[in-house]
Amino acid sequence: MPNWCSNFLNIEGDYNELKKFKDENNSEEKELDFEKSVPFPNGQYDRDFAITEWGTKWNADVCYTDFIDNDSQETKDKQNNECKLYYDFTTAWSPPLSWLRKIAKKYINLNFSLEYFEGGCDFAGEVLYEEGDLKLYEEFTYSEYMYKKNKFEINNYVIDALMNKDRIKKLDDLKELKENTLNSYYGNNNQYLREIIENINQDFDIIDEIAIKNIVLTHIDDIINKRIEENINIINNYEKYIPIGINDDVKEIIKTNLIY
Repeated sequence: MPNWCSNFLNIEGDYNELKKFKDENNSEEKELDFEKSVPFPNGQYDRDFAITEWGTKWNADVCYTDFIDNDSQETKDKQNNECKLYYDFTTAWSPPLSWLRKIAKKYINLNFSLEYFEGGCDFAGEVLYEEGDLKLYEEFTYSEYMYKKNKFEINNYVIDALMNKDRIKKLDDLKELKENTLNSYYGNNNQYLREIIENINQDFDIIDEIAIKNIVLTHIDDIINKRIEENINIINNYEKYIPIGINDDVKEIIKTNLIY
């Protein structure tokens, strides 16, 4: 059995052009059939041809399609306007990048955007064709892709974790946490950072740990700067109430104990 690569294909353009693509690229067996636009030369399955000309050894599998029903009023209203056609499907081992390049040239009036990932072999990517030309091609590890897709939620999770940990009360605690984070490789040598990474993994699947480490450091700096600013205001106001003549060393002790 192969590793299955997940593919998410968005196609944008005029309704009639999209309808033409959909009609020309499905079969009785498949909602999306690579062989319709890139057929085997002799009409028989050819593994080498599939790998070279499609980019994957088998046809699309487990396909889900999202498109407006042809008989609906909504469809009639949107004819001759910009619409979208969406395919969610799997392929064996790798995405169909060679097939995508060919159909982007064949259907030059449509724009094609493909996202794909395969966790077992740790790769992912994004590809964009506009009017037949390649406009974007990016590759990631699977964990980088998961981080990219969930970055907003992860940011909020890290902020919440940093702001609500009872043991992080003083600036010294934050500075120590920052030092430990800087010196730790991934989360292995920092219990607090490791807890954040493990909890995020539970919620968001595999996450790039270096990216999490960097975002933790950014938020620690933000919190440190915010607390220093708050403490300066507190100290400046507090000094108004310190009696004249108090020893400077005592003043320093008071200031130190206000640093939270």
